[in-house]
Amino acid sequence: MTIIGAGGGGKGGGGSYSPSTDEDNLDSRAYARVIDLISEGEIEGFPSARAYTRGSADYDKAMLKDIYLDKTPILQAAAKISDLNKTDYNFQRVDDNDLKVRWGTQNQEYIPGFTAVEREVGVDVEVKEKAPVTRQINDTNVDRVRVTLTWQALQRLEDNGDIEGLKVKYKILIAYSGGSFQQVGDTHAVSGRSADPFQKSHNVPIDGAFPAQIRVERLTDDTSNVKVQDDFKWTSYTEIVDAKLTYPNSAMVAWEINAKEFSSIPSRSYRIRGIKVKIPSNASVNPENGALIYSGTWDGTFSAAQWCADPAWCLWDLLTNCRYGFGQHIHSINLDKWSFYAASLYCNTLVPSGLYNSNNAPILEPRFLCNISIQNQDEAYKLINDMCSVFRAMPYWSAGSLTISQDSPSAPLYVFNQTNVGEEGFQYSGSSLKTRHSVVVVGYLDTNLQETAFESVEDPAAIAQYGVVTAEVTAFACTSRSQARRVGEWLLYTEQHETEVVSFTTSIDAGISVRPGTIIAVSDPLRSGARRGGRIKKGGSTFILIDAPEATDLPLTGNPTVHVTLENGGVDVRSVSAVSGNRITVSTAFTATPLTGGVFIYNNDSMRRSLWRVLNIQEQNGTEYVVTAVAHNPSKYDYIERDVPLNTKTYLPLTVSKPSDPKNVTASTATVSTNGQVTNKLYLSWQDDPTALQYEVRYRLVS
Repeated sequence: MTIIGAGGGGKGGGGSYSPSTDEDNLDSRAYARVIDLISEGEIEGFPSARAYTRGSADYDKAMLKDIYLDKTPILQAAAKISDLNKTDYNFQRVDDNDLKVRWGTQNQEYIPGFTAVEREVGVDVEVKEKAPVTRQINDTNVDRVRVTLTWQALQRLEDNGDIEGLKVKYKILIAYSGGSFQQVGDTHAVSGRSADPFQKSHNVPIDGAFPAQIRVERLTDDTSNVKVQDDFKWTSYTEIVDAKLTYPNSAMVAWEINAKEFSSIPSRSYRIRGIKVKIPSNASVNPENGALIYSGTWDGTFSAAQWCADPAWCLWDLLTNCRYGFGQHIHSINLDKWSFYAASLYCNTLVPSGLYNSNNAPILEPRFLCNISIQNQDEAYKLINDMCSVFRAMPYWSAGSLTISQDSPSAPLYVFNQTNVGEEGFQYSGSSLKTRHSVVVVGYLDTNLQETAFESVEDPAAIAQYGVVTAEVTAFACTSRSQARRVGEWLLYTEQHETEVVSFTTSIDAGISVRPGTIIAVSDPLRSGARRGGRIKKGGSTFILIDAPEATDLPLTGNPTVHVTLENGGVDVRSVSAVSGNRITVSTAFTATPLTGGVFIYNNDSMRRSLWRVLNIQEQNGTEYVVTAVAHNPSKYDYIERDVPLNTKTYLPLTVSKPSDPKNVTASTATVSTNGQVTNKLYLSWQDDPTALQYEVRYRLVS
């Protein structure tokens, strides 16, 4: 109470009272309806809700942890679904009732309220406690009715001049085909104060026989007091006929966004377990990360489609699907499924992540996972290569089918020496020093930050030699920091160590035996300074007879081994036990008979064959092939996937509860003169909450 004045004399004091007015806190509510297409085809669902049955109440609440508005989850990650309270929500006017999800099945139901035909009918009748208002719906196509109620004002003037808010209760009922009235939902109430007109709307579903009668009843007593303003009218109702668009094979989320919570439509993002793909019959999915777990031998058949993050089978699905993939042009019989299976086995092998658990034991993760949202049309060739880049694979067409070759550990599958290449021999070239980087910054999607994060990988030896030369790359479909680091390690190793390329011509028999990605062994006498290879004149289970033994260097020291080509097209490597004339004897029998006329390479510790990975094979003159290959070191895989500790990244948690309302709010006015102009200013002050970043002040002029 503010004291305005005081009396004197002997007659005591006197004073006056300043009336108060409750906050004007009632506004008309507006909603925005939005449908987000989140995937083509059926999806698995939301990862945070995987412990619950899809469609259950607990599932609908848990999935809010994976739905982000303006990059903030609706429900905090630590919230307990069995014991939720208001502080668990980051948005106080958003819950699972505001959205509807469709999972992308062929026969899914339509979403009511979206894309509808509407017809508004005026009512404009005041609703009294003793005189409810009823209207009848006869159109059998109507799916629901929107009832709109209007208050001209809601307030009470007290005798002392105070203006206070009021509370009015009412309910909506419905009756079908002449039956009794049943209440729709809970009893409604409007509580607060408003000096201006405001409206409220309610959706009433029509799910019974026509005609349907809708009734609005006032529960609060009527009043004739002129100081009380709480009358309301049933202004209109809108008959709504839903378009019933099911959008088959399209996973969607439909929103009804309250304008009370957002000044504009917020950005929306979703963390989902995406589209289901076919996987081998002997595989199961790890629910934690989407990797495949294999057991037994694959018989070549597939199980029902399931969600997974295996890049090999995600690529297979993209190639064979007729709706969103290349299935109209590529049939599964034109794909080498066994090469995809071999790649998948390598992708799902566990490797060190660089992180450790509480027991200081290394945490393992699958070598390659694929998490990507493909939102745009792209050229088939580019998209296939982008998908292959996830798991270091190379696609190529061979023998009427599309196959993939993965850069993974492999034994040499063919051997070359001076006897099975052209007269020009082996030609070598190296990369420019300008193309070699010493630091790589790898971009990947951080699902915690909901944006691109960067992992920096350095090669200290290269920095010492070339200085800091930085490359920036993006790890396609990568959401793992550890996987992004392996991408950087791979690039650095490749540029620093796989710098040499060899090319040569060979005959048709060798040219059709090697494929892109094949590991080959090469013995070049001009480079090594000695002849260590030639042709096989004859072979048995434990020996070979070779050509030109007098010109061939065949030492028995330094752990000698011999690579030989076999009649079945393979290559065997065996330890040498004896050399006599043109006869080389091995300590263990070959897996098949050596090929007469085939080639061999002789090795020991002092002079070893070089290994190369084939990049390209090109036909020339109809009878010759040009082979191009890059230097290969089998130890690179362990080097790249070494257990390098990663520094732990920390993320600031969201505030557990919203800031408290401002306290001790005061207002004052003053007349000020600025540049000769006299204006009135309003000064506001309040007690601040330290957890609040900023305040938004809204005001309304009242005449």
